[in-house]
Amino acid sequence: MEEKDLIPREIIERRMNYEKDRDASVRKSFDEYAKEWWNDYKQIRESHKKRAVPIFVETDDRDLT
Repeated sequence: MEEKDLIPREIIERRMNYEKDRDASVRKSFDEYAKEWWNDYKQIRESHKKRAVPIFVETDDRDLT
């Protein structure tokens, strides 16, 4: 393979940054949706507010598990 056939480093870095930003945006959107859903769920019945274990858990770095 010749050097002219390689994708320039700048293009690869730009694409990787784009994907990283997109992933962060998708995660943020999901986090917001999940929190809203959980709050709505807890309002359906009084017993939902007392669940011992929530359906999702947020870690210190804001990851939902």
